[in-house]
This record gives sequence, structure tokens and C-alpha cells, in this order.
Amino acid sequence: MPASSVLRLRKALVICMNYIYYKNYEGSAKYSEEDQIFHGKITGNSVLISYEGGSLADLIEDFCNSVDDYLEFCQERRIEPQLQSVAKGKDRD
Repeated sequence: MPASSVLRLRKALVICMNYIYYKNYEGSAKYSEEDQIFHGKITGNSVLISYEGGSLADLIEDFCNSVDDYLEFCQERRIEPQLQSVAKGKDRD
């Protein structure tokens, strides 16, 4: 894994193996035994942003990439991204 990826993994935080946090975005972290893959989606956002990975490290990397891609998408189109307040406590899946 490239050094830049390791740095991004350190910036993301997994709490209780259920949620991931990066740049004030919260995402779910689940494992499907049937598919043998980790998967999740950004919570508290009306735009569906999902991610997956074959390992927890891959899941976190794809989550970070998904958040960055979403923010870049919004910037390119000059639209305001939907922001989350992780501390507010919101409905979760």
C-alpha cells in the first residue's frame, strides 16, 4: 500500500467496527459473510455514497476515496456539499 494511502488510513477513524469518520463524514462499516466483503454507505446524507473492500483497510481506503470524490464532484459543479455534524446524533441504518 502506498505511503499516501497509509496516511489517509490514519486520518480515518473506525469506532466500534460500526462507523468510520473522515473529514466530518460518518459512514457505516458492515461485513457480509455471504459475499465475504466489507461494505457501507455515508450516513445522514440524501445522496447515496457507498463503498466496499475485501479487508477493513480496503473499506477505509474506499470510504476516504468516496468522500473525496463526492467533495470534488460538488466543487467541480459549484454546488454546496451536504455537510454532516457527526456530534449531532442522527438516524442510522
